Amino acid sequence: MSRWIPCERSVQITDIGLRRGTSQRQSDRDHGMAKSFKILRGRMTPATQARVRNKTAHMMKDMALHELRSARELTQGALAEQLNLEQPAVSKLERRTDMYVSTLRRYIEAMGGELEIIAHFPEGNVRINQFEGLEQDQVQETVAR
Repeated sequence: MSRWIPCERSVQITDIGLRRGTSQRQSDRDHGMAKSFKILRGRMTPATQARVRNKTAHMMKDMALHELRSARELTQGALAEQLNLEQPAVSKLERRTDMYVSTLRRYIEAMGGELEIIAHFPEGNVRINQFEGLEQDQVQETVAR
C-alpha cells in the first residue's frame, strides 16, 4: 500500500519505506492522471485556442528536415525504406546544410509533399521551374552520395 503526499517534489510512502525524488508530474503520469491534449484544449478559452492555432501555424512554416519528418509522424527507418536507402543515410541527409535540389525534392516527395522553389523579390515572387525535369536516375544518384 502506498499514498502520495502532494508537494513540489512528492514523497511516496510505501510498505517498505520512502521513495524520494519523484516529481508530481511523473507521479501523476504513473497513476494514469495524464491528460490528453484534446481535454486540455477543451478547457482553454477561445482566445487561448486561437493563440495556440496561430503559433502552431507559424511553427509549421519554419522547420528543419528532421522536425518536418517528425511532424509527419515518420521515422528515419520508414523514410529510408521509401527512398531505398539505409537509415543512417537519412540521418546524414537531415544533418546536411547543403545538398542537391534533386535530393531535397526526393526527400520531400517521400514524405508525401511537393518541393517548390520560390524566389522573393520586392516586385513579387517567382516560382523556379528549372528543376522539374530531372530524371529519376539522376535523383537516385544524388541521394546515394
